[in-house]
Amino acid sequence: MRGAVVGVVSVAALACGAVAGVLLSMAQAEPADDVAAPVPAMSPSLPVDPAPLARPDADTPALQPGLTYVDDMIGANGFEVKLRSPEGWTKVIIGAAEAKWVVQGNRLNTFLLRVESVESQRQSVERIKSERIEDLRRLTKNFRLVQETETSIQIIYVDDNGLTKYGNVRWIDDPDPDSDQAVVEIAANGRERDQPGLLDLITRVGSSVEARL
Repeated sequence: MRGAVVGVVSVAALACGAVAGVLLSMAQAEPADDVAAPVPAMSPSLPVDPAPLARPDADTPALQPGLTYVDDMIGANGFEVKLRSPEGWTKVIIGAAEAKWVVQGNRLNTFLLRVESVESQRQSVERIKSERIEDLRRLTKNFRLVQETETSIQIIYVDDNGLTKYGNVRWIDDPDPDSDQAVVEIAANGRERDQPGLLDLITRVGSSVEARL
């Protein structure tokens, strides 16, 4: 396996913390030149079904496509994931192989980006994706799987604050043609109004990770 994307925490710790990390990244926000390419098989259209009834969203302006990106990374000491992150966003380290990026001063529950190395879990993309769906279905309210592809999902749920959240998760697999192991997980989450910007964000960041593997 390539050294550029190596998990530095134990399999047991990642397995226990994976769902918590996804839910944390979807529920919290802290103190938004490249040419976008579409996520494989992912439709940029918004869901046609009505979202679950919930409290009104924060009135923070919607995330827009077309952000400027800069070189970035997570991890250290030879255990790095190199990527491009939105310029001006604040990076928050969650763990040795995980970080999120938010806009300083945004109100709680607006939008964010999260990237995690999941290589040490030693799971295929299909397995880690299926387990994530089942865990989110069990642990969140009004969960709805809007769209699923081989490497991504779009979901809607109501968080503990009564706010409707839109989640987009994408997995990058090992570039070795003989391996289907997931090595990086990317999540871009926010409100319905943020969806066009979130889809553009996860596409650009995912493409930058793939280019560096």
